[in-house]
Amino acid sequence: MLERHFVDIAKYREKILHQQNDEINNDIPFQKVYRSLLTSTIRQPFISAIFHLDGVPLGKSNKLTLWVLSCSILELPPSLRNRHSNMIVLSMWVGVRQPIIKLWLRLSIRDGQKWFLYFVGIIGDCPALKLALNHIGNNGYHCCWFCKIEGIHIGKKRQYPFEETPTMRSINSYINESKEAEVNGTNVNGHLGISFFNEILDVPLPHGILMDYMHITLLRHTRCVVLQIYQSFSPKIRIEIDNKLRFQKFPHTFNRKLRPINAGHIKYVQFAYNS
Repeated sequence: MLERHFVDIAKYREKILHQQNDEINNDIPFQKVYRSLLTSTIRQPFISAIFHLDGVPLGKSNKLTLWVLSCSILELPPSLRNRHSNMIVLSMWVGVRQPIIKLWLRLSIRDGQKWFLYFVGIIGDCPALKLALNHIGNNGYHCCWFCKIEGIHIGKKRQYPFEETPTMRSINSYINESKEAEVNGTNVNGHLGISFFNEILDVPLPHGILMDYMHITLLRHTRCVVLQIYQSFSPKIRIEIDNKLRFQKFPHTFNRKLRPINAGHIKYVQFAYNS
């Protein structure tokens, strides 16, 4: 893959070095964490990547789940980086239980250490990051990866009131509390132990944790806002909106038909279009 896109990587690297960001959305190499890595790294040029961890059920009649750890090259422009052919599959786990991260990935990642490669961060949905970071789940106390908000239990739900000046997790507190949880076998401010990725990420945790735009924004906040606006309309207008979405024409490159807003299991791409 690197040989196939050698020219593309070289051209995009020049833009990165000269901060010529001509993309509609600001790309990772033009942001603070990557720029810090760029200025502190002695060996130039280098290739950097971000991990992506996710799991999917293999069927309804059994409990088998497939987990895939993949990575993408940051020195590729976004139009090429996000293509399936350029996503590098590092390892897969199939089983009836969630993967044991350290047992599963230790040998796989060590093979990759023979290459001169920097790992900038890890991205995934909440269940995947819970495993990758060895952290409490998103419905527990101290579940935030970036701050130490505890949360309160009200009406059978865990809620997290707004704090104007929350206590943030620093690099030192993150590793110290992880070590304490590992040694004592207890929950320390949400940490359940040392994360396997803490050993191999070149950007230390929690700075190496990347937010998942698809799940956090499109399938959560955007979904709630769109549904709230939709419910404020009269039934006649709702039917009209649903019909326009159902029969909307798209270029041949958009291989999906839109569903009514109140339908269940709407894919994230529809909320991206609606917003």
